[in-house]
Amino acid sequence: FVGGFNNNISLGSNLYYDGQYKHSNTLAPAFYGSGSGSHKWYTNAAGTADAAFTPTERMRITSAGNVGIGIGFPDGYANLTVSGTSSLPILGLRSSSGKARLAFYESGTGRFYIDSLNGSDGLAFVDGNGSSERMRIDSSGNVGIGTTSPVAALNIGNNGNIRIDGNASGGGIYASSNGSNNTFSLTRQDGVNVGDLSISGYSGVGITGGRSNSPATSGYSFYVKSN
Repeated sequence: FVGGFNNNISLGSNLYYDGQYKHSNTLAPAFYGSGSGSHKWYTNAAGTADAAFTPTERMRITSAGNVGIGIGFPDGYANLTVSGTSSLPILGLRSSSGKARLAFYESGTGRFYIDSLNGSDGLAFVDGNGSSERMRIDSSGNVGIGTTSPVAALNIGNNGNIRIDGNASGGGIYASSNGSNNTFSLTRQDGVNVGDLSISGYSGVGITGGRSNSPATSGYSFYVKSN
């Protein structure tokens, strides 16, 4: 089937047009059409020869260069818009060998990647160099930040520090561990150990008062000694 009218062009198979689209045989019809600066692709289910049908648009490239799959008017959404139903994934990435990767670029420079785990369920979030993993969700649902082997719902590796900023200077919380004296501290986010809570691996639990360094077993305003 080849057609053209009103500056439009159509090219297809297993159909004809006589004022309405009709099956030319029992095979599934498909055709391409262009007009008004857009390119469109249509399909329909197989049917009875000479039976009329309404073609379903599957993909479109608009005059603005935007691509829509499963949506007729992608302009205003994104350069590529994919629409589907909840019964199937809207977008799938498949690797024929090894991990699948979704890449983010800025002017040709790789900035970030999301990888599958090459043999197990989960995702890895990788820095722009393509190899430095920053976060992982494993097959158990555990999240690892700074570690590729999380052993808890949230496992923070490397320096193990957590910071929560407040709305004023020194108003947040900074949680850190000190490997040299086995002390875990909660301090102001500016790092000043004033009124902090320190749990020391030496022999007790303390609430400090006015200390400016990591406490051990003395100098507490309040101190509970273990047996």
